[in-house]
Amino acid sequence: MVRKALITLLLAFVLVPAASAGNGNGKAKPLDPNEAQALASAPGQSLQTSISPVSKLDALAASTQSGAQTELAPGFATPAQAIAASTGCTAWQSGWGWGTWPYDQQVYDHTYYCAVTGDHITFRTTTVTTGGTLCGTESRTNWIVSGGIGYFWMVVHAEARFSCPTVVPWVTLHPTDWLETSYNAWGNAAQVGHS
Repeated sequence: MVRKALITLLLAFVLVPAASAGNGNGKAKPLDPNEAQALASAPGQSLQTSISPVSKLDALAASTQSGAQTELAPGFATPAQAIAASTGCTAWQSGWGWGTWPYDQQVYDHTYYCAVTGDHITFRTTTVTTGGTLCGTESRTNWIVSGGIGYFWMVVHAEARFSCPTVVPWVTLHPTDWLETSYNAWGNAAQVGHS
């Protein structure tokens, strides 16, 4: 009798969380590690890209935002000097999303850059932001992988590492997602790669 009650209790403990893990009436709940891995690694898609000319003051203000990484062309000591030497500035927001709810992950590249139109880029500042339902952000970074400041083009790599819990407390998924965007001195930009 005690054995039957213990088995029934154990089955209830194991089966109930697995059966109700993802259906919290719209509230996300961690899943079994295998299910979580399948959802977290689902192919991604492009999200909300936009490009627009901006003022030099807007570009300068973007370089002071928390988490912004800024680079200047050689010979300039401050962002204000590099921006003043340009003939135009552009803002670009580019995003990519991976995974399926509730294991979705999003990486957004917010880049402001200035250039001597058609010649060379004098300044860029990039802030990487992230989003997701269960997956929290562990780190964010960005760097130039091709061309660069002082050239007529650059490709910026925006990357984030996520921490995605599962129903097993000691099993956490750690996907790293990235997006690459190409920019040129004519004020154009386009997504060119992603993980």
